[in-house]
Amino acid sequence: MAQLAVEPTSRTNIIDVAMQIAQLGAKVGKSTATNNGIYGFVGKDGRTEFILGDCHYRVMAQEWGKVKDPVAVVTRIHRVGNRSESLSDDVCKDWYHYLFNDSPYAPWVITKDVEEAWEKKYCAISTEAPANMVQSFCIATRNTWENASRVQSVVKLLRAGIHPNIAFVVGYHIVPDTSDMNGDVFSLSVPHGNHQVFDNSVHTEGAIAFQNGESLYPLKPYYEQQVIGGTVSRQWWGEGTNLKDFLKNVFESLGSADTSYKNPFAKAKIANNSTTSFKMSMLVAHIKADQEGFFSNA
Repeated sequence: MAQLAVEPTSRTNIIDVAMQIAQLGAKVGKSTATNNGIYGFVGKDGRTEFILGDCHYRVMAQEWGKVKDPVAVVTRIHRVGNRSESLSDDVCKDWYHYLFNDSPYAPWVITKDVEEAWEKKYCAISTEAPANMVQSFCIATRNTWENASRVQSVVKLLRAGIHPNIAFVVGYHIVPDTSDMNGDVFSLSVPHGNHQVFDNSVHTEGAIAFQNGESLYPLKPYYEQQVIGGTVSRQWWGEGTNLKDFLKNVFESLGSADTSYKNPFAKAKIANNSTTSFKMSMLVAHIKADQEGFFSNA
């Protein structure tokens, strides 16, 4: 059974339903579907609801079925979808280790043992988390099969010793020129759409909040019935310089690295992205020069 991340509270004791979490997780993890959300809810009374094949819509809509008072959301994790993308086990496990243990979601993530989670192909988050954090966490777990290039970029920065939350924000906005983890050439790629943790409305104030492990606009705990609404990245929109423009200036200051796109994970650039390619080694050195104030230097 995965280790528990949250202490028992006055509302509920997750340990009381740990078996149900594991049982639902086994069902979620054994699903053969690979191109959509596979997840479910565990109630305070031990009842469970299993959902097969939507984009975590019922997480956002808070449609819990026969579960009336959810204490945990359990969701499948894997790496291969319908987009011919595939990451190594080690890269995926580094990604999930970050989500479970170092990210802004970590205080509420029930699953901490990434080896066990990857073997059993599921993880769980407590409904004590703000509602928009729960939804954003579920979206983040989709990235190993929907946004492999962003996972690769984040893990590259994590392995270089960049502050984990800075690595996530910056890495989520770039794509590598090659699927080889040893590659050093990257370019700006602004995330957009409903299956992204961030979008092009995020500003430096939101990036600083994320770096600090916070949400600018946290909603009430997920277990309280409410409408989440809007894009999941809204909680990091904020004010200041648009993050796309901030990063574009940083990357262009590093100097151009001539390249042609060979990465099967990144077949096309988004129209409003920088055409400037840069060397990751130079970006790492630039960030390490002032990690604490990196996003403040807009």
